[in-house]
Amino acid sequence: MNYQKASFWRRLGAVLVDGIIVGIGSIILGAILSLIGVNSTSVSNGLSMIISIAYYLVTYMNMEGRTIGKKLLNIQVIKKDGTPMTDPFTIIIRDVVGKFISAAVLLLGYIWMLFDKNNQTWHDKIAGTYVVYTGATTANEMPTMPQHPTDMTTEQNHASENTNQPV
Repeated sequence: MNYQKASFWRRLGAVLVDGIIVGIGSIILGAILSLIGVNSTSVSNGLSMIISIAYYLVTYMNMEGRTIGKKLLNIQVIKKDGTPMTDPFTIIIRDVVGKFISAAVLLLGYIWMLFDKNNQTWHDKIAGTYVVYTGATTANEMPTMPQHPTDMTTEQNHASENTNQPV
């Protein structure tokens, strides 16, 4: 793998940002349910879970393997072949099934990345994904996938030196 691995702190920061976003959505939903007279905790929890799953599906599929938190911290989830994680099956395996397993044993599946040579958590290993640093200079910039210089053809290298030439 020729990509720079995302650090624990970047990943944690992204999780916190995404958690705040999902949490705000759940609070708003809870308030709406309360206003219409639905005071069932199980209904609220179920709908909050649906909001969370929908958030991850929509953001990963539409933001090239990123959530809002990952975009702000310049990291991206890619599959083993180097393509962004955008397919619903992989997203659900990683972010629903895999994260449940990672959290089930005292969060050991998350902590695992600190000792793994590829910084993979259990849910990354289950889904066959990596989280990589994209190297953007600003939070508003949407960087392209990092490429290792050996992955580029000679024509692409020459074209990148002269921006007036088509690639």
